[in-house]
Amino acid sequence: MKIKKLLGLILAGATLATLPAFAACGTPEDGGKNNGTLRMEAEYINLDDAQGAGISSNQAGVAMIHGDGDATDKEKWSEGYYVGYTYATGLELTFEFNSDIATTATLTLLLGSELGDLTLVPEKFGIRVNGEEQTYTSFSVYGSADMEAAEFDKCVLPSPINLVAGKNTVTLVIYENDYKSGATGGPMIDYIEVKSANANLTWTPKTDNPSKRGEI
Repeated sequence: MKIKKLLGLILAGATLATLPAFAACGTPEDGGKNNGTLRMEAEYINLDDAQGAGISSNQAGVAMIHGDGDATDKEKWSEGYYVGYTYATGLELTFEFNSDIATTATLTLLLGSELGDLTLVPEKFGIRVNGEEQTYTSFSVYGSADMEAAEFDKCVLPSPINLVAGKNTVTLVIYENDYKSGATGGPMIDYIEVKSANANLTWTPKTDNPSKRGEI
């Protein structure tokens, strides 16, 4: 009996010794890895050089951020904000992040529209990864009544993207198009997600962007 108990204790100790240690989950503030998926909020990227346009007014930089970040808006949009005013030919919005290894990943965009239903195609809405134009057939984005009622659709790039070890970029580009009643338009952007099975992905979000709106 004592021998059986002793064997049981030895086996239990060996099992505990082989269990992996639990790692802390990342948060938007520290840019950590969340179950292999890195979510990057559009309102937290570097918007300093962004020159946007809307239906009735033009906005630039952090003024392109819509939302109050309160409990009501957080029920509608991730973090309670999104980036609009993308109706400008040549507008580029870049998400910069780091990978600890070279690998492949899945890219998902959360996009909305106040211009009615949009069919996004590469020659009108470009997606570049590390400067390389990505191919896709089309994305269907359903229209909302206005910016306050904005709803968003998940658009998944059909082919994996290639990441390098170190700095990576995903850039969304508005090319000349006819989305806004014959003039250039574009989708509203809530966030993008990069999902990798084996890489540690991190970024540094500019979480103070919304609070800078209205600064002179």
